Amino acid sequence: MNEISADNRRSLGPTVAPVAEGGGSQDMVLDFGRILAIMRRGWWLIAGLGFLGAVIAAILVLQVTPTYQARAELLLGQKGRVDDAMGALFQDLRLDDAAISGEIAIITSGRVLSEVSDRLDLDTHAEFNPDLRPPEDGPGLLARMSDGAVDLLKGALGMSTDDAGGAGPATAGRSPVADAALTGKTALGDQASYVDQLRQGLKVRQVGRSNLVSVQYATTDPVLAAAVPNALIDVYLEDQVNRRFDVLNRATAGLETRLDTMRGRVEASERATIDYRNENLSEGFGSRVQMDQQLADLSVRLSAATAEQSELESELRSLNALIEAEGAISTAGLFQSPTITTLRAELSDLRRREDRLRGQFGDDIPQLDEARREIARLESALAEEVLRLRDDKAKLVDLARARTDALSRQLSEMERRAVALAQREVRLAQLQREQSAAQLVYENFLDRFNQTRDVGDLQESDAQVIDYASPPPAPIAPNKKLAVALGGFGGAFLGLALAFAHALTDTRLRGLDGLQRLMRGADMVLVPRVASLWGRSDPLATALHKPQSPLSESLRTLRSTLMMAAPQTGGFVVCFVSTNPGAGKTTTAINIGRLFARMGKSCVVVDADQRRGNIARLLDLPTHPDLVDVIEGNADLTSALHEDPESGMRVLTTRLDADDPAGVLLSQKMSTIVDSLKRHFDVVIIDTAPLLPVADALPVARLANQVVMMVPYGSSTDDVLTGRRMLDRAGRPPSCAVMSFAPASQIRSYY
Repeated sequence: MNEISADNRRSLGPTVAPVAEGGGSQDMVLDFGRILAIMRRGWWLIAGLGFLGAVIAAILVLQVTPTYQARAELLLGQKGRVDDAMGALFQDLRLDDAAISGEIAIITSGRVLSEVSDRLDLDTHAEFNPDLRPPEDGPGLLARMSDGAVDLLKGALGMSTDDAGGAGPATAGRSPVADAALTGKTALGDQASYVDQLRQGLKVRQVGRSNLVSVQYATTDPVLAAAVPNALIDVYLEDQVNRRFDVLNRATAGLETRLDTMRGRVEASERATIDYRNENLSEGFGSRVQMDQQLADLSVRLSAATAEQSELESELRSLNALIEAEGAISTAGLFQSPTITTLRAELSDLRRREDRLRGQFGDDIPQLDEARREIARLESALAEEVLRLRDDKAKLVDLARARTDALSRQLSEMERRAVALAQREVRLAQLQREQSAAQLVYENFLDRFNQTRDVGDLQESDAQVIDYASPPPAPIAPNKKLAVALGGFGGAFLGLALAFAHALTDTRLRGLDGLQRLMRGADMVLVPRVASLWGRSDPLATALHKPQSPLSESLRTLRSTLMMAAPQTGGFVVCFVSTNPGAGKTTTAINIGRLFARMGKSCVVVDADQRRGNIARLLDLPTHPDLVDVIEGNADLTSALHEDPESGMRVLTTRLDADDPAGVLLSQKMSTIVDSLKRHFDVVIIDTAPLLPVADALPVARLANQVVMMVPYGSSTDDVLTGRRMLDRAGRPPSCAVMSFAPASQIRSYY
């Protein structure tokens, strides 16, 4: 029996610190054992909320439209590059591997996406065209109530309940500012609204640090999820080919201009050679008259050539001085060249673009750096072209000087006649060399032009499709299993939190540890609750007919505790008290009395609860004569004692219609009756009224040798503490405390 009491002292409830006489503060102490105990007590709450959370999550998941995602992969590189020589001349023909982010920006640009939208006819798809969707139900009751509350709040604040209409797309065309703001929308045309919706589900990213680009699209239609990445890749490849073809066209146009110039020089050289041969190398050189005429002609030509040479040298010196002072680009306007005109136009466009980019985005964007590099390249090309033309001018000066020298030599040769023929042959050879050089340069440029044109005809995309997207077999969201698991976990966590919150804020007594701290020096006994499958059982019948039950074991423990504290000789008085009704003190008093009677002790049970005493009803005994009759002298004590047919113990019943119950119990006659019973019986058990509602129990407790305080499982700590203080002030502190109605799980029976 002692093992039962010791085991039951392991409290599963809140640990209550010792309470001082003048204070009621309590400290909560939580250890691992208490955590397990709290979880064990609240398992039903944790499991129930976990199951409820899983059910709610499953319901919500079933309401969510599944989302499908498909992925295609694209490899960026230089698959269609031209040969190294052409690539060195035309840098635009190469794709920079480090500019993958720029290519991704092109893939996700509105221009490409609008082409995808047009190619897939997204205006015929319900996801993009609201007119094709089924009509939606009106707002629910909660939404209408919320809108009504918002309207009431706006009215109280003096605000208009109408939505403020801002300037939208309808304002386009009314002002230049509105037109400029909607330039992007206007350029996309009818596909503008679809482009924004495509961007929401589109995800294009670089895979690691490689040239591999992943194109993903998420939507509620699995077929559309695969169609969008595939169409986007096709459109991008076509766009890339077109961009590269435009670059080659520009390069070809520049070569054509240079070819025209070189063709003119070759033709001029050929004509000069033929003319010189026909005019100057005719057989016999002609007569004196002809020679004199030739000499006169040479003199005139020499004068003209000298004048032309002086003019060309003056122009060259001025040009060199200007280039040295202000740079080659500043003299570009002095030359009449299609190449310079083209380069200056492109340079002007790039500078305007640089100013526009700087004004819109600042100085820290990659496009601005690219524009600056292009400007520097064009300026370098322009300077090279100017210097080349300056060199041509220098060559013209040299040519004029050579022509003057030639005429001078011809003139000298004409005078010396001995060397005239040699001078003419040298001049002819020189013209032939110039013709050959011009022919060779022309043929080189012609070959380059043909190569460039062939590259343009064979041009292909600089990217390669690794894998096209396929319709996904299963949605990526929502993840039903994960959602249900998270819902169950969240519900279980909420249940655990509520269980701990309840345990940490609950100050009720749920074990002998807390009760022992309140009842200092008192013996502790745990009495279990008696229950059956269909409800609460009768504890009197259980104790009577089931001697091996946990209730009977606990009652025998209480009997042993009372006997060990009883005097060696004579009878002793035991008073059962409680702080509130329903503590089980009446049934416990009857059962203890029966146990004493069955072990051979003479025992009497006195019903001193004149408010709600019911011992006579429970034992089916007569109510008259009773305790009040004996006190008032209407009957003697012997005739008022009724016998319990089950155990043979005596019972002194009471009535419930006394005018002054407290006065009856405070009378000297009551003390005399108790003394008389104590002399004639081994054990006198007195059942009293609750302490807190009335003060009837205190006079009776003063007459007892032992006071047993009944404390129901889950009682308020403050109520028990108040009852104990009342008994302390009466001079009869509890000698034994019984926790009644304890769960059966707290009783460990030993057989």
